Amino acid sequence: MKSRFVIVLVALALVTSASPELFGQKTKKIKEKRFEVVVRQNLKDYEGTYTGIEPDYVIEIRATADGKLEINSLEDGLSVTLTNVKVTGARVIADKLYANGRRGKFDATFSNRILNGVSAFGILVDGLDVHLDGGVVLNRLFYRRN
Repeated sequence: MKSRFVIVLVALALVTSASPELFGQKTKKIKEKRFEVVVRQNLKDYEGTYTGIEPDYVIEIRATADGKLEINSLEDGLSVTLTNVKVTGARVIADKLYANGRRGKFDATFSNRILNGVSAFGILVDGLDVHLDGGVVLNRLFYRRN
């Protein structure tokens, strides 16, 4: 009788200590994601092509001879020109003028995105209205510099 009891206890110990994956349960996934503001002294250092979640989301930034930034973008395939561009530290604000005549506000911050220990420079844009499959709506999007 004692040996059966010991066998049952050992079996229970093995079952309870078994990996959750054996029973179709996923382990908790840990994902590090954060943004660090990046301030550059020279506006020319911000120049480049920045790509968002897909090729329909692109930002082109150029420094002009008069010390300003010229910014054009593509939002969901729609051409957008930014006017009244103001840069304060790493923050950029501007007015958006869409190809179809619609207007909007642009608010973004130059940042490094750290994702699971890997850093990428880009621009973090706030105030968007990006609709994805499954009813997901993004109001903030990171565009990585190519």
